[in-house]
Amino acid sequence: MFNYKNINDDMTGSIILYDGSCVFCSKTIRWVLRHDDGYFCIAPQGSRFFNECAEKRIIMPVSRKADETVYLFADEKVYARTDALIRILQKCGRQGRVYAFLLKCIPRLLRDAMYRYVAVLRGWLSPSNRCPAPTPEQVERMMSCQ
Repeated sequence: MFNYKNINDDMTGSIILYDGSCVFCSKTIRWVLRHDDGYFCIAPQGSRFFNECAEKRIIMPVSRKADETVYLFADEKVYARTDALIRILQKCGRQGRVYAFLLKCIPRLLRDAMYRYVAVLRGWLSPSNRCPAPTPEQVERMMSCQ
């Protein structure tokens, strides 16, 4: 079994693997970091962690779907798309738990279809086409795996 903690032994929480070049994704990560009480580490795609996961075929970077997918590494499991999103939201205070509950009420097939639709349109969902520089908090919580 793949043990993601071997990649970064200093990691204490769960890891969110996201598309760091996507404005929509970066803004979502900023929201999570404001609400998660320091629970998550983050790793953008293209990092050493991403590359090692790809080499071990934990994720699928060769397909177009890899950059449209958020991954969560938690409890020695890998979650993707809305399963990852629900677990992330559950750690983001009362507001996040409400969002997670609402997402769980939608059948996975439908919510993953909606996720893929948003992933395709994510460039249109942010008015800016430039990804903001990471905040000091993001840099501090970013895994040292660049």
